[in-house]
Amino acid sequence: MKISRILGISAALIAASMSGAASAKLLVLNVAGFKINGELDDPRNTIRTLDLNGSVSDYVAVRVVSYDINLTAFDPSWLSEIRMGVSGRFGLSLISTPLSTEDRPGTTNLKGVATYNSYIFTPLDGITRFQFFDVVDDPAIMPDAMVNSGTVTLDYYGYSGPVSYVPEPATWAMMIGGFGMVGGAARRRRTAIGRVSFA
Repeated sequence: MKISRILGISAALIAASMSGAASAKLLVLNVAGFKINGELDDPRNTIRTLDLNGSVSDYVAVRVVSYDINLTAFDPSWLSEIRMGVSGRFGLSLISTPLSTEDRPGTTNLKGVATYNSYIFTPLDGITRFQFFDVVDDPAIMPDAMVNSGTVTLDYYGYSGPVSYVPEPATWAMMIGGFGMVGGAARRRRTAIGRVSFA
């Protein structure tokens, strides 16, 4: 069988295995009154436990979190120290970049989208935890910061059947490059075997 045919069949099988029955869903949270008292998973933070599954899917994957909030950081905490965290049942967490670039205490309106480089999968039960946290715990004050008003929207997918991953464009590029290198190596080997030299 020709190498190009093998590579074509392999690519088709990989693409077929990565497709799956996924349904996109949105969950809007009212986060007014969320207190930020410490670092990620500090029990003094306001942590909302969410059931994203609803007994409909076998797995749930959270990928995008958008926010539109009014936030106050109390001195000596800074607005730039506040992050969002989404975690699954097994302690894996998606952590946002700073919501603000302002290195000062005070109040500000923040609006944006945090797109994560990986998914949080919550098998079977769909239990997911959402929180705001401070990367620098300031024990002299409590709370370090507070969400005065606003909403957060979780964009997630429910999967039925086996988990199917959808690779990033960079992953596709690496896979295609890998197939090309395998094909090139096989072609070089075939050419080298065809040339026999006697000394």
